[in-house]
Amino acid sequence: MTSVGDYWKRILFLGTLLAAGLVSASSLLFVADRAATIPAPSDVIVALAGAPDRGPYAASLVARGFAPVMYSSLVNPACIRAGQSPRRCPSGVRNTVDEALLMCRALPQAGVRRATIVTSQFHLRRTAAVFQIACLGNGMEVEVVAPPESSSSEILLSRERQKLLPSIGAAVLGKLSPGFYLWVTQPTQREPQSPQLVSQLTSSLLDIPPFL
Repeated sequence: MTSVGDYWKRILFLGTLLAAGLVSASSLLFVADRAATIPAPSDVIVALAGAPDRGPYAASLVARGFAPVMYSSLVNPACIRAGQSPRRCPSGVRNTVDEALLMCRALPQAGVRRATIVTSQFHLRRTAAVFQIACLGNGMEVEVVAPPESSSSEILLSRERQKLLPSIGAAVLGKLSPGFYLWVTQPTQREPQSPQLVSQLTSSLLDIPPFL
């Protein structure tokens, strides 16, 4: 049985974590929508699902020596660690929050201490905010980058600004209560990617030995 004192200790801890996440993420509201041209060296490059130029740019960073390996958010790292082929390990991620929660949980478990996340120019700010919350307190540092030539129209930026605060709220919820986050988002859940789809989207990654 949980005592009243333990209950309030948990409430205080969760409130502190929530406040820290919101303060950290709010600082990104004023960050520019363009990433640094040259990322710092890291343990792994992660290409987020979405625009087709993310995977090739991530591969180019590995080829230039910024990290020894690359990974795709379409593949579940825990499944790879269990010895399965990437083609048999679809992550089932539905959005940026899902990607951040998955990678911020799985990568530190594999010993990753610094990760470079590849997205698109228009998506930089929201990605950085969501990953900062999801990785809070796990010991892994994250840098978010994008292909220099990726599109970043005002329409796309406007849509991203509208999604920023809801995504921050979802990331905080997923960080504090993963089960409740899944329950809340279940009505809009899409079918998990099939092995065939994962094979198509990650075919360029499979020649690189998995780091997990």
